[in-house]
Amino acid sequence: ETENNVKKTTFDKKKWREKKYNKSFRLNKWEERRQKIILQKYKRTLKKNNMEPSNVVKGPITTKKGISGIKAAQLEYKRIVEEKKKKKEERIRKQKEIQEALERYKKKKIETYKKLSKKTKKGQPLMKERLELMFEKVKECVSS
Repeated sequence: ETENNVKKTTFDKKKWREKKYNKSFRLNKWEERRQKIILQKYKRTLKKNNMEPSNVVKGPITTKKGISGIKAAQLEYKRIVEEKKKKKEERIRKQKEIQEALERYKKKKIETYKKLSKKTKKGQPLMKERLELMFEKVKECVSS
């Protein structure tokens, strides 16, 4: 009889739906996990820091170390700024090259269109212009 009296947990559909589909519930769960991870990392760094000071000699050396850390950070910042400038200049240079190439392409396309669209008085296409275009293409193929 005692085994039959054991309370069976009933399935709560409302809670299940909340866990499965509710964004705020899932977000809270994610934030809790994130907090746990942050605490673990913080505790790890504290452990590392507590073990390191016993090896390090305290005194004027630590202040020099702090100054060198600041200088290192400044140098790193300057390096990053220079890299950004170089990337920006490179991007601008590439844009100019692309723009010039597009202009050359459009100019060439317009010239070919003008040559191909020329007509005689009767409306026939001018063969002279077409032959010149073909001759230019042959020249390009032979030269390259």
